[in-house]
Amino acid sequence: MPNDDDVPLKMVYRTKVVIFLTVIVALLFPLPAYESGMYSGPPRKYHAWDYGTIKAPILLATEKTERKYIGFPRALNRKAWQGNGSCVPYARNKTGIKLYGWARWFLEKAPKAGYATSSVPVIGGMVITNEGGGHVAVVEDVIDGNIHVSEQNVAGLYKVTRRVISATSSAIMGYIY
Repeated sequence: MPNDDDVPLKMVYRTKVVIFLTVIVALLFPLPAYESGMYSGPPRKYHAWDYGTIKAPILLATEKTERKYIGFPRALNRKAWQGNGSCVPYARNKTGIKLYGWARWFLEKAPKAGYATSSVPVIGGMVITNEGGGHVAVVEDVIDGNIHVSEQNVAGLYKVTRRVISATSSAIMGYIY
C-alpha cells in the first residue's frame, strides 16, 4: 500500500487547486439554503390561505422550512376558489374582479384597478355591504327590486349560501363590475 510520500506532487497540487476554486465559486455564487442541500426543498406554499386578504393566520416556524397553522383551520381538501373561507376569494374568483384586502374598501380600490362602480346592481358583479364591518357577495340576479346573491362565509367558514337582499337595503354600500 503506498504511503503519503508516494503520491505524486501533481495530484496534491491539482487537489488543492480544485478545493481553492470550489471555495471561490461558492463565495461568488452562493446558493439559497434550500438549494444547497441543507433542506429538503423550497419553502412549502399552503393553499389554505389567501395572502391577499386582511386576516392572517398565525404561522409558527418549526423544523427547517416546515410551517404549521395555529388557530386557523387548514383547508387541505378545499377548492382553490374557496381561498381562506372568507367572502373575498369567493367573490373574486366567481366574478373575475381581482381586488384584494378587506371588502369594505373595495369601492375605493376598484376605480384605481380599472373597475367600474355603481349604485345599480349588475349581474355577475360584486355587491359591497357594511355587514360585519365589510362584506362582498356576487350578484346572481335582479328580480323585482331584489338582488339575488351568492356568498361565502355568512353561514360559516367555507360555506357558500344564496340569499335575497332588497335593492333599497341600507346595508348596501355599492356595486363593482
